[in-house]
Formats: sequence, C-alpha cells, structure tokens
Amino acid sequence: MRDMPEREVFSGFHKPAYTQVPDEIFDEIAPLLRGPELRVLLYIVRHTFGWKKDSDRISLSQFTSGIVKRDGTVVDRGCGAGRSAIKEALRTLEADGYIEREQVCSKDMGHEPTTYRLRMASGWPQDEPEGRFTGFQDLNYTPTPDELFDRLLPDLTDGELRVLLYIVRRTFGFKVKSADISLSRMLHGTRDRDGNPLDRGAGVSKPTLLKAISGLKAKHVIIADQRRSAERGFEPTIYRLNIITDPLGKVGGRALVNEPTKLTVSHEQTDMKPISPGDGKTDGQGMVNSTARARQARGQGSARRTAKEHGKADGHTNIQNNKRQNQETEQQQIDKPTIANVVVALVSRGVTQKTAEALAHLYPAEKILAQIHMLDHRDAHNPPAMLVKAIQEDWAPPPGYEQNTEPEEVSLPPKSAEPARETPEAWRARQLATHGIDEATEALWAEVCRWAPRLAGKRECPDWLRDAVMPLPRSGFAEVLLREIMYRQIAEREYAHAVEAALATVLGREVRVGFRYAP
Repeated sequence: MRDMPEREVFSGFHKPAYTQVPDEIFDEIAPLLRGPELRVLLYIVRHTFGWKKDSDRISLSQFTSGIVKRDGTVVDRGCGAGRSAIKEALRTLEADGYIEREQVCSKDMGHEPTTYRLRMASGWPQDEPEGRFTGFQDLNYTPTPDELFDRLLPDLTDGELRVLLYIVRRTFGFKVKSADISLSRMLHGTRDRDGNPLDRGAGVSKPTLLKAISGLKAKHVIIADQRRSAERGFEPTIYRLNIITDPLGKVGGRALVNEPTKLTVSHEQTDMKPISPGDGKTDGQGMVNSTARARQARGQGSARRTAKEHGKADGHTNIQNNKRQNQETEQQQIDKPTIANVVVALVSRGVTQKTAEALAHLYPAEKILAQIHMLDHRDAHNPPAMLVKAIQEDWAPPPGYEQNTEPEEVSLPPKSAEPARETPEAWRARQLATHGIDEATEALWAEVCRWAPRLAGKRECPDWLRDAVMPLPRSGFAEVLLREIMYRQIAEREYAHAVEAALATVLGREVRVGFRYAP
C-alpha cells in the first residue's frame, strides 16, 4: 500500500457533476479486478463517458499524475497507481476484453497519446468466452460523482474504493439517497428471491471491509447510521454519500458536512410556513415575491416592538416566574430516577442486564417504574417476560389497581445508602479477578486499544475504552465490559467495527465484539 501524504478533510460531493458508469462495473467486474486495474478502468470511464465521448486520447503521464491546465487549475490527479502497475493493468484490461486502445503514430508528431474506449457489446448479451468479457451493454448506468474520479481516486485505498463503489451502486444506482446494507451483502453479494446473484459484493475480506468503512467515515466520504432495536438487536447499517446538495435534483437539499450521522430524520427543509393568499403571490417555484416579503417584515417588526413594550411593563413579574420555574426544574431533575437506577430495578425483577439496558434507553423511566410497581398486581407465570412486554406495549393498570398520586418506592438504592464511588483502578482490578483475566489477555486488550483508534479515524484511545476489560474471546465472540453505561452506545456506534478489525489484525481470525455495562 502506498504512503499517501496527509490532505485536507473532504467536504462532500457536489451536484450535478456525475459520470454515467456501466452497472457491470459495480455488479460483476469490480470484485474480479486487481486494484490498479480497477483504478485505470475508472479513469478511462471518467475521460470518456464523463465527458460525453466514446473515446479519448490519454497519455501515460495523465494516468500517473493527472491533468493540470496552463493556469494551474487541477482537472484531476490521476488514478493513484504507479507507472509500471498502470502499464500492466492496461495490458490485462485489453486482453480480458474490457477496453480497446489504438496507438497512433504520424511523421510530424511521432507517437501520439493512445486512444482508449470501453469495449461495447454489439448486441444483446451473448455467452462469454472463458476468461474474456464480451462488452458493456448500452442500457443501464449508475450516476457516479465526478469527485470520486477527479479528487478521491488517488487518495482512497483499494478497499475503500471498492466499498465506496458498492455504496454508490446500491444508492444512486437504484435512484435512492440512502440504503441499508449489511456486512454480509458487501462480503458475499446480493441475491434475489429465486437465488439468482444480483452482484458479487465489494470484493474485499471482512477485516479490509471494516477498515475501509472506518476510513471512509473518517474522511467524510460516507455517512453511516448504525441501527439497533430492542426487538431485533443490531440491524443493517444505513449508508449514504456525504452530499452537499440533493443528488436527485430536488429542491430542499442541504449540506450534511457538519450534521450528525442520523438518517432516521428527514433532512428536507419542511419547517417553512406557507404564506396565506392574502399575504402575497408566489413566483411559480414557491418563492414569495418582494411585496409579500416586505409586508411580512413590517408585521414582524410591529410584533417585536409590541413584545418589547409589553416586556418592560412585566419585567419584574417575568424574572420572578423564571426563578420559580428554574427551581422547580432543578428539583425535578434531582428527583428524576437515573438510567442506572432503572437498570438496577429491572434486573432485581429478573430481567437480563442486556434487556434492562435497552429498555432503560428506549422508554421513559417513569413508565418503566410504574410497570414495575403494577407487576405485583398482575397474575404472571413468567414475571420478567410479562414486565418486558408491559413496558414495550405500555399496558394499562390491572383491574382493581389504584394508582396513588405518589407511587410507592421501587426497590432502588437510597441516596444516603449509596456506597462510595469506586475508582477506575479498583473497578478494573475487581473485574479482572471476577473474570479470571490473565496478563496475556490484558496485553491483548492493550494492543487492541493501540490499533482501534487508528482504524476508527481517531487521534487517540479514550480513557473509558482503555479502562475497559475484555475476557479472552471464545467461539469467535469477545465481550468488552464498560465501567460507565453512558459509553455503551458510543462504543457500539464508533468503535465496534474498529475493535473487530483490530482483533482480526492481532489474532489473525475474525471475532465479533459486543459491549456490556458491568456495574
């Protein structure tokens, strides 16, 4: 792998500059090609279909160093492969039937740049001779952002490039902005209901896949939303490209560079209030004309002046009310049960630790404690299962149950009886002794903590992860014990893939990782 110099953080793909890439490259060809061959093929696609041409003259220096105009403007930065690798890739692509090239030599100019084109099929797909591609079809194409070719191609590793192409195919190739893609689909491909293969996956191994996803997220190329529910547990991650504007050309797209990676909430600008017919007319695109804007501005200015005068008259009363509200809010926060207390209460009723943590994060604490209290008034053959179902479905109180204005105390540890907070060192020593973790396993976790931040795109390992404890992995699964429950979601969202990739690097085998709060 080539050592690439550090470059500025990628800000996002732009619109509407896209290149139509044949679907065969995503679905069939990319997993079969070596890294330099895939890069060279994409570079030829960009300089032909990207510029609405059937063929283009491309010199070897353009493949290696890119194109720079006379005024210094950088058109592209090459394909990201070395000179000898590019020559070998061109010979292989031509021999396998993916491209055609024509060498021109004249008396005046001598050897001119070679002309390259994709080899197009002459008709409907035929049976392919063994080892040779019959040609691209002139029907199905996927719009691919030009930045992928012109800017990112030299900077991405082979694994990152393959994973990015797979995400582009599953989103823009199917006219959607995001798609839920499981790791197994990226590794083994997708099949239809009849078992027929739709694609061959990204063409990478699992450690390379996990490292590539972390790298693409760290470079701000893709946005991933890891999903989890109490019923199904971990669900396929939703992936999308970091697009500055809407790739489908719809009004309302906006930049996602500085926004959180949450995809369950719509990013379209739906908070604009409609203008009533009496306020003014629109210009046919939903934009209010200047008369309506001026009328709105005058109305808003008048409302602000009225509110200001009203506020001066009632200033003292508002201050007193605000103080009283702040005191009531502070008291409510003090009396409000914490997530840790709710988890303890659920576990004391027979609910497993993992289920208790999930319920405590998904449902309000007051409702959970109310269902715990009502459980004593229900006829339950399996109390823990009934309690979980009652919380999830928000069951009504049982017949004859009288709800007090002040519900009885659930068996939570009183504040006065809380033991002194355990130090991280004492907690870690207790966990090591409880789980029988030896020095070799401790050294294994220390090595994982050294690799995981790099794979996750972080500068250093956080203290809460370094202080965690990992018993020896068994049967392809490793459980990481955390001291604070608040870090569990962060660990699963930002470090799960990186820790799995680090374990695969250190142990030489694949290991699934789960995080658990250990009080």
